[in-house]
Amino acid sequence: MKIGVIIDSFRKDFKTSIEAARAVGADGVQIGARFLIGDGDKMVTHATEAKQLPISEMKKIIADNGINVSAICGDFDYAMYYTKDRALIDTEKRLLEMAMELGTNIVTTHIGVVPETTDCVQYEAMHEVC
Repeated sequence: MKIGVIIDSFRKDFKTSIEAARAVGADGVQIGARFLIGDGDKMVTHATEAKQLPISEMKKIIADNGINVSAICGDFDYAMYYTKDRALIDTEKRLLEMAMELGTNIVTTHIGVVPETTDCVQYEAMHEVC
């Protein structure tokens, strides 16, 4: 059985969180990502808010510690599901690419409350975005 942890739980910087995951015997980690900045080669995670790390540096830290990325959790607010905000949708798409660069094809998110009726603007917008 493989064990994984959410690195946000350590409440440390990215490198220290990955090292802590290794120290507790984890095989993999889930990384919570809030948003992307700049030219898209850096990811801001809960563990890197003070210092944005290039994907290449994140990959090296992960590899040096023998850890796998099991998933990325990309939460960018529910707005894109209700408003079809193109910038947020493009950001989420870039996160999918970054997840693949980090070695995972699993990205989780929270879309908010799905309306009970399918005959409303909110449901149609959520369906289109997803």
